[in-house]
Amino acid sequence: MVRRQGLKQTANFTEEAVGLVLESYLTILGFPFRGYSIEPFSTSKERWVGADARLRRGIKGITPFYMQFKRPEAYPCESRAKIVADRKSLGLETAHKSLFFPLRKKQVDHFDYQHNILFRLRRRLTALNIGDAAYICPVFLELTNYREQMFKIALGRFFNPLKSLPWDFDDVGIIEPTGAIHFDRVALFKEHVSIPPHTHVQSANHFYSFSEDGNQLCFHSPSSLPDGTMSLAQFLDYLWKGFLDRGAAVHMENADMTLKSLIKGTLGPQAGELFLELPFQDDPLGNWNEWGSFLKNVFSIDQFVLIEWQL
Repeated sequence: MVRRQGLKQTANFTEEAVGLVLESYLTILGFPFRGYSIEPFSTSKERWVGADARLRRGIKGITPFYMQFKRPEAYPCESRAKIVADRKSLGLETAHKSLFFPLRKKQVDHFDYQHNILFRLRRRLTALNIGDAAYICPVFLELTNYREQMFKIALGRFFNPLKSLPWDFDDVGIIEPTGAIHFDRVALFKEHVSIPPHTHVQSANHFYSFSEDGNQLCFHSPSSLPDGTMSLAQFLDYLWKGFLDRGAAVHMENADMTLKSLIKGTLGPQAGELFLELPFQDDPLGNWNEWGSFLKNVFSIDQFVLIEWQL
């Protein structure tokens, strides 16, 4: 059941649950095609050994992307909350409810706000033309939405265990022989909003809000950002099409140089230099995994990669 505090409603699942469900979907999605795949890439050096490392020597190149998972809260239209008042003053949709999430407060051991790390990470990725980063938030508040999707997957495989993909229960093809993926045909991807961090902040006292259909984005300053949102399906489609058109953005010969540039641009000169003082392994992919592990453990930002395999 959705938790209620006054008129405010809070989703009855955690950010970690959002990440776990979406990671499972994405990993399964790329599995049938050894030419391409989508994988989480946040393993520390202690686990980057053995068969796992040997398998990844077959990687031709990667394109990284980053997601910071959020859980939504909401106010109904009749609420007098500032979020609703802000949206009404800007002429934005508030019926039947306004969904939102706050920025994360800076922890004692953090040198900057999580939002600013994500913002600079995205700015550097786009400058290097190698990937993207965004907040990912469901547009529903009930855990049952996740459960229903998983039930459909299980039901589909029960009635037809020969189907190659777990979501082929509806007889709609998701992946074409060319490698094209129809992310919009996965219902769950359309039920998450993708929001790029758009500005630097001086405090965590800010919110992103949006309508129930994931549109009409507002940053509470407040300011309207009408073109700043898309569904997770559209975000993944944009990344995947660029990957198929241009190939992997990072290859073994440029992996370390690209990573060092990304780290400095994300953490800033001083903090970036401290991170880079850690000895780089003679393993470019292991170094990228170490970077992903750092982002996940310190700032709860998940690193994923689109992989091009050597065939």
